[in-house]
Amino acid sequence: RKAHDTLMNRIKVKESRAADKKIRAMFKEYQKRFAWQKGDYVMIVPRCAADIIKEGQDQHNCVGGYVDSVSKKETVVLFLRKKNEPNKSLYTVEYHNGQVEQCRSFANGPMTDEVRKFIKQFEQDMRCRVGKVKIGVGAA
Repeated sequence: RKAHDTLMNRIKVKESRAADKKIRAMFKEYQKRFAWQKGDYVMIVPRCAADIIKEGQDQHNCVGGYVDSVSKKETVVLFLRKKNEPNKSLYTVEYHNGQVEQCRSFANGPMTDEVRKFIKQFEQDMRCRVGKVKIGVGAA
């Protein structure tokens, strides 16, 4: 059993490194697609797996477990911040299939009305960007 557990830990570390490499490679593309700001808020793209894991620790949520899904492009994790405090964790956002699936504050707290409005505007702009790409105009 001990040998099995040791082997499983080695596999997890190897998979984690592979996921991190993929997330780092996606950063520039995702920065162009998903980095967004309006009013007092900004949407930030994580640079690496460690950013996602740290977000989960800071927010006391399970987003650190999304690293593999993010690396496989199954979902997108973003960080919503105050524009004047971009390094201070505020909300964790999961964006999937053209919409925000989750937007949670500390300990999975709900959105304020102000943040809900920001998220709706973000989703609308993302739909516009995708529409422009589909018709060959290019991303906004």
